[in-house]
Amino acid sequence: MNHGQDHEVVARWEGHSDIGHHYEELRADGTLDSWTEPPIGEPQLPG
Repeated sequence: MNHGQDHEVVARWEGHSDIGHHYEELRADGTLDSWTEPPIGEPQLPG
């Protein structure tokens, strides 16, 4: 990360379904962060 750059989140999207929750965040510098989490109460990894 370069100092002085603005990494503020300018847009956020969430999608929820029976198989998990998907999130996306668009930052002011054009970076898109995307991740998926399991449903509440389910383990992060099987087993």
